[in-house]
Amino acid sequence: MKYHIKYCAILPLLMLLNFGVLAQTGYIQNEKVKVNGVINENQLVSLDISQKTVTRSYTDGLGRIVQSVAIQGSPLKKDIIQPIVYNSLGKESIHYLPYVTTTVDGSYHPNAATNEQPAFYQNGNPLVAQDAAAYSQQIFENSPLQRILKEGTVGSGFQPDQHHRTYNYRSNQNSDYVINWGTNATNQGYYTSATLLVSDVTDEDGKQVTVFKDKNGKTLLERKKANQTVNGVFRAYFDTYYLYNESGALAYVVPPKAISLMQQSGNWSLSQTTIVNLTFSYEYDIRGRLIQKSIPAKGAVFIIYDPVNRPVLMQDANLRMDNQWNYIKYDAKGHAISQGIYTDLDPGHIGLSNMQNYVNTLDYSNVYYEERTSNSATAYYSNVVFPNTGITPLAYSYYDDYDLDQNGVSDYSYAVQGLTGEAVATTLLRGMPTMIRKRTLGTGLNNIWLIDVLFYDKYGHLIQKQSNNHLNYAAEVITDISTSTFDFSGARVLTKTSKLAGVASTTVQTGYVYDHAYRLISVNQSYNGASPISLAAYTYNEIGQLIKKNLKPGEGAGLQSLDYRYNIRGQLQSINNSRLTADGGVTNLDDNDVFGMQLLYDQSDPDLGNIPYFSGALSAVKWMSKDGNNISSVERSYSYQYDILNRLTSSSYAERVGATGSFSTNIGGFNEDGISYDENGNILTLQRNSSTPGSNAHTKIDNLTYTYSVTQPNHLTGVVDASVSTAGFMIYPGGSNIGTYEYDLSGNLISDPYKGLSLTYNVLNKTDRITINAGNGQYIAYTYDASGGLLRKEVFKAGAATLVTDYIEGFVYTNNSAGNVKDLAYFPMPEGRVRNDLGALKLEYVITDQQGNARVSIEDNNGVAVVRQENSYYGFGMILPNSPVGTLSDGNKNLYNGGAEWQNDYGNLPDYQQTFYRNYDAALGRFIGIDPLADSDASVTGYHYSNNNPIMFNDPLGDEPRPLPMMDTNAGTGDALPLGGGGILKNNRNFKEKLLAKFESLGDHGAWSDYLGQNLPSDAQVAATIAQHGTTITSNNWAGILGDPFGLKDLIAIASGEAAGNRLAARAIASTILNRLDAAGSDLNDPNWMAASIHSKGLGGTVKGNYQILRHPNQYEYKMVMGMTMDQIRASSLPYIVGALQAYDNRTTRDYSNGAISWSASPPPGQPGTDSNFQRVNQGIFYITTIAGNSTFFGFR
Repeated sequence: MKYHIKYCAILPLLMLLNFGVLAQTGYIQNEKVKVNGVINENQLVSLDISQKTVTRSYTDGLGRIVQSVAIQGSPLKKDIIQPIVYNSLGKESIHYLPYVTTTVDGSYHPNAATNEQPAFYQNGNPLVAQDAAAYSQQIFENSPLQRILKEGTVGSGFQPDQHHRTYNYRSNQNSDYVINWGTNATNQGYYTSATLLVSDVTDEDGKQVTVFKDKNGKTLLERKKANQTVNGVFRAYFDTYYLYNESGALAYVVPPKAISLMQQSGNWSLSQTTIVNLTFSYEYDIRGRLIQKSIPAKGAVFIIYDPVNRPVLMQDANLRMDNQWNYIKYDAKGHAISQGIYTDLDPGHIGLSNMQNYVNTLDYSNVYYEERTSNSATAYYSNVVFPNTGITPLAYSYYDDYDLDQNGVSDYSYAVQGLTGEAVATTLLRGMPTMIRKRTLGTGLNNIWLIDVLFYDKYGHLIQKQSNNHLNYAAEVITDISTSTFDFSGARVLTKTSKLAGVASTTVQTGYVYDHAYRLISVNQSYNGASPISLAAYTYNEIGQLIKKNLKPGEGAGLQSLDYRYNIRGQLQSINNSRLTADGGVTNLDDNDVFGMQLLYDQSDPDLGNIPYFSGALSAVKWMSKDGNNISSVERSYSYQYDILNRLTSSSYAERVGATGSFSTNIGGFNEDGISYDENGNILTLQRNSSTPGSNAHTKIDNLTYTYSVTQPNHLTGVVDASVSTAGFMIYPGGSNIGTYEYDLSGNLISDPYKGLSLTYNVLNKTDRITINAGNGQYIAYTYDASGGLLRKEVFKAGAATLVTDYIEGFVYTNNSAGNVKDLAYFPMPEGRVRNDLGALKLEYVITDQQGNARVSIEDNNGVAVVRQENSYYGFGMILPNSPVGTLSDGNKNLYNGGAEWQNDYGNLPDYQQTFYRNYDAALGRFIGIDPLADSDASVTGYHYSNNNPIMFNDPLGDEPRPLPMMDTNAGTGDALPLGGGGILKNNRNFKEKLLAKFESLGDHGAWSDYLGQNLPSDAQVAATIAQHGTTITSNNWAGILGDPFGLKDLIAIASGEAAGNRLAARAIASTILNRLDAAGSDLNDPNWMAASIHSKGLGGTVKGNYQILRHPNQYEYKMVMGMTMDQIRASSLPYIVGALQAYDNRTTRDYSNGAISWSASPPPGQPGTDSNFQRVNQGIFYITTIAGNSTFFGFR
């Protein structure tokens, strides 16, 4: 992909408009070429909109962007206009949504904001949200600070003085009662008045957060308005304190529960056991390195560093019990190349300080990194760096080549697939991961090594991955191949994946088709060489929102059509509609739908009586589905209520009477309500009903009261169910209502007395085994690879495996009746899954709701969509019983929370939703393990699910809540063009800055690693090269220099130069870490390929020995290290070292071996050049040399 920037001045003089704003005077045009072979201006001009993307930004006399135009950027190839208007103080106080005009030439629209944009959003088009206020407005304070006082969001009723956010800025008062913890974490009383900066923020629904900061800008307290009664005590606010040490580093985060307990007891010591177990704490060594991190309920994590400040050992509480550590090893460029488990039983090495002291005393002998070798016993690495004994390696990574055994011959090569547009694998691989080896962990498949081999094209796209799998792993022979092709702009066009399980192979080929603006418009697949099947087609409205998804469109009108509509804020408002009726396109165009839903936010439905919310929270949903006989169910609904902290407190269920009546039937039938929480968000009470759709009777199946540990207040210890039902949360056979939940030292649940379960975990903190205590040898055993990916699940009864499920990157296999042959069960496709039905592959489409929860699965029966499975959910995700569609033995289990797999292998046991990081218990509304990113929000328990708001968030990986998508209130055209499927426009007001950033980022070309400086040549190596080749480049010695005399596989350049300031000739030696650049067609103007950049700023003849060591060029940061030799630079292992140049001027001896300040524009003797600025030399090595008098060096490969 190439970029072309065009500048155009329209008016030569500054002109003032009546409104006091400078008129537009010119524009910047960005042209993104999408086809290969364009090398001159004439070719560029002749390209049409399908061959290039053109964005034009008009500027005023001050250089500000006043309008951006995506030329022919809409689906109908009309211009998308982004108006930008400034007030008299130069502030953009009103942010307009983009709109589509009738023009196609990118012309400037002087009435964009005043006339055209309002008319577009009020033109009656049902496919685009209609509103008289398609903008958001901000009110600023009348001061030089110009801080926001009031802030609206897009839409009528959401502007200042309507439903809006308010901001108040002040200093603290004595009545705020903010504790001063000092730097030693002791309560020293309250901050006196006017010593802190305070900001109060109140949202559209009255939720209030107050932040107190010191005069250095550090947050000391976050206070949330609560108005909650917790365990009989009223709390007006929940406080989270942030405490710092003497160096200003964060030392403690004290969450609301801890503050409440200390308020009750009057004891403000943070050393109390209960408070310690509630508090986040961070400890640092004298060098400021984080050495210990403690997470509530999880225990402390220790971190050990080597002499060059890299973390090499980490230990959590579980590993500490066995004197084990996670270790990491690095190569010379700072890549993490090996990790595993290190066991050290020496009593003198136990504990954080003892182990760090031990590592400090090790004699590294200047060996800080591993090198590649031919020794298979040490996985082809040297194994010379600590720890090199007592280790169990789990994973290795290899870079730069495919010669695993280092015998000079590649062990793996690209496998040509015969695909249209298939790229050639590049050999320019410096810094690229090429091979990854991972060990398996689990009783079923332990100590098996799996390998991934990665191939790239010249642009750095991953074009092929070759692998073995745990069903075919002998000698690490490749059995699986996944190949991708890309077009010139980098969009994926085709993928082909082949998997081998035993002796059976499955091949899936997927094709993607885009419109001119790279919105995905169709996807197809073929299986095992058969003809392609059109899986889905996608249609967008004029502002790029997905409005129709046609499933299996190749058969007549399609198997099923899903219509999507959005409100003015970009929130999903309907999927078809909740009555499954056609209404001419207002919401739906079809009358044969099998599922429909409507979502209400700030609207109040008089038939439902829901409470509207103006902060974007979901107020209610209505839905309807069909059963397997194509009969519609009743229209069902949930209305939601939240507390002032935005936590779900009630999901109220009701059904509509007939087709047009009110929601007055089966009221409360599937309620989940009575939900209350403690200060940390631990659930205290929850009630749940059950019914049958269409009935008027319901049963309370859960009336739960939760109890928590006194010393570990985030640990759930027991649940009392006051209901008499055996549904919902229940005591299973072998369980007990008097037991206590138990946890390991890392906070993982290990005993569930109510379900009668025992759980164990492996060194990755992943569930290793779940045992049914009352069963006869009943347990589930799990096997993972070293990265945590699930490979196998074995279900045992009477000690024998009765069902074995294998997972190979989305392809799922089960053992057949013989028990030793693997049958393909299913694999994913873009709109569901492909199921193996007695040897025939059948498409099973899965229709999901706004959170990605599976609602209806359908299959094709002679062109008719037949419902195979239907699922609806309580607020916290438990599946509603009594579905109109029966349960299937081979039904889809990837249901809730974006497709987490339901674990229900023994009846409903263990009844967990399995995410990547941990298991979720929907009956309790909490995870059974600690959030791996728990300190990202220290105000809530690490066991919470989706911020206790499962209506507006989900957590499909189990690591962090993800909000429902919502349009940026400051929307623009910048990201509208490549949008596909999501329909959410992103902010791009700072168009010019973002445009420039595109030219400075690495993008798809890879990333830079730390500690690259260890690859610089030593002084001895420099001297040896000079001794061998001299300091003068000739055609005779150039080949020898290119032959890598240092053995570093990096270019050692001896180039002509001249010393700036006195124009004396000089020579320079430098080692350059090279990035990829193909000599046969890459854009030399693309700074993404920069490998090193040294700008000499006024260095003259008096400077003796000045190294400039720098970060990646797009950061423009330079570290100056005076008087260091190359050996010292290598030993220092400074992060992000890309290159070094020694500037030296000796007027007397003309000793050129120590370097130059600027570089000449001439290539080495005998080597062809290209032009005055770019010199092409030998096999794709480039120099950009002195340009317009600037002293600049760039190294390319």
